[in-house]
Amino acid sequence: MTAALGVSAAATALALACSSSEDKPGNGSSSSGASSQSRGTQAAAATDTPKRGGFVRLPGLDPTGWDYMTTNAAQTMNALSFVSDQLLRYKAGPGIEPGDDSLVPSLAKSWEVTDPTNIIFHLDPRARWQDKAPVNGRAVVADDVKYLFDVGKDSLNKTQIAFVKSYGAPDPQTFKVTLTEPDATFLANMGGRYWYFLPKETRERFGDWKTAESIIGTGPFMLDRAQSGARYVFKRNPTYFLNDGQTPYIDQVDLVVFADPASVIAAYQNGDLTLLWSSLGGSQGAVSRDQVPELAKQSRATVDEYAGTSGDCIQMFQKAAPFNDVRVRRAISLGINVEAWVKGLYQGKGQRDFLVPYPMAKWRLAENNVGPAAQWRKYDPTQAKQLLTAAGYPDGLEMKFFVTQRYGAAYLEHANLIVSDLAKIGIRVGLENMDYNAFLPKYVQSRGKDAKPGEVSMNSRSAFDDPQAYTFQQIHRDGTTNGMGVDDAEVNALCEKQRTIMDFAERKKVIDQLQQVHQDRCLQIYTPTVMSYDIVRPELKNYRARLGYNLGVGFVNSWLAS
Repeated sequence: MTAALGVSAAATALALACSSSEDKPGNGSSSSGASSQSRGTQAAAATDTPKRGGFVRLPGLDPTGWDYMTTNAAQTMNALSFVSDQLLRYKAGPGIEPGDDSLVPSLAKSWEVTDPTNIIFHLDPRARWQDKAPVNGRAVVADDVKYLFDVGKDSLNKTQIAFVKSYGAPDPQTFKVTLTEPDATFLANMGGRYWYFLPKETRERFGDWKTAESIIGTGPFMLDRAQSGARYVFKRNPTYFLNDGQTPYIDQVDLVVFADPASVIAAYQNGDLTLLWSSLGGSQGAVSRDQVPELAKQSRATVDEYAGTSGDCIQMFQKAAPFNDVRVRRAISLGINVEAWVKGLYQGKGQRDFLVPYPMAKWRLAENNVGPAAQWRKYDPTQAKQLLTAAGYPDGLEMKFFVTQRYGAAYLEHANLIVSDLAKIGIRVGLENMDYNAFLPKYVQSRGKDAKPGEVSMNSRSAFDDPQAYTFQQIHRDGTTNGMGVDDAEVNALCEKQRTIMDFAERKKVIDQLQQVHQDRCLQIYTPTVMSYDIVRPELKNYRARLGYNLGVGFVNSWLAS
């Protein structure tokens, strides 16, 4: 494996030292004593009153560029979520499950589905661009939505609006869309991971939205400073339209880039971070399960535990031997001892994942509904060897396995366990740790165009709001995250069919069938879904995470008690 990648400790130390005259987030002091743990939220007590001011500091990662029309990287979307809004958004906050899929107004104050192929959005007349040149706080109008669609139809995100036949702005506050056929995913896409509002003026000035200077949004915070490899500073937008400018309460959010997970934990223990995540928001999986109780005790923190981590996705290049043989793929599935991982690493809190992961409870395939494909979901090294022999590999085979440091310590631990497990069935794995900026386009976005026979990669999966992110996008031949170019005729047809079904029960039947076929053919293989943990200092009130790539929404209505 190549040497670990990351910024130097000196760069992180400089970022922390130069971040603010207050030095520490919140009230500038860290507390210690007995832990205050609960499964739930940082909900405000009835006597708590929101307070304006202060700043929070979070562990983060460098965005892979800022233009979401050219990248689907989590760290890009999470950074943009502080700066801008979408037409719709998903519910978030205390008392709401992190994976709640209820859509609520955002830049669109309301919307009408006049029939299955016609949608009308009515923009909130209070919505304005941030008061920075060249937009200078002007009103958000329907032509801004039209411009996003103009750019998006030829972008990485084009499959999300593939069913759009026409769109237009009959007046400044109204945006109309006509679809070629019903699309069960369209509204979800308008509130999902992409489609953040960015202005025409900055794209025309800079040529794209790839630079920090071009990022002006409509959202709760304004990008004030972007220091690659060190930190990103977001200042409160005083003219934010939601809640008539009363929120956000927090004055500043810092995303600090760290060299490694150990540095993240050390910064938290020193009082330099407001919260820690085990899996969300780009904290590099800094917190392991066994560290949570002591870290919470040291800082009197609340611990929020929820199903938020989807299993990593093992993708195999299937257009040539050896992985074009289903027996080889099934042997790999049988040769990975996921159940032992769950028991040994996660205290039994986890399970072998499906195509649609565990956090999407209402969409995932029930274990008692897997059918004959269930035989490939167990650990059976003897049968795995038999399958390899039947496929013509009695002495095993070699494969190249590509991973990236960027996905964190737990992910790399899974990669090493895969190497160890597969060695027991005769598969000799060459593990290569790639720089993320090379890994993303080659093994996540390329649809297998740059892969070679015998190559395998592992992509980290986040939890999203609609199964489309896992079905069509991940395994359809045109999917944006189909990194190894899976192209199965039956799977493609089922991916296309489920998207057009508006009735939940009928759509789920098709998605269940799709997952059964996917599992039986072992088109991709998954590590376990495990629990996520947020460790939140007591001074941060009214906060709860949101699954997906929308880190900023958790800080719109939160505040610091001191």
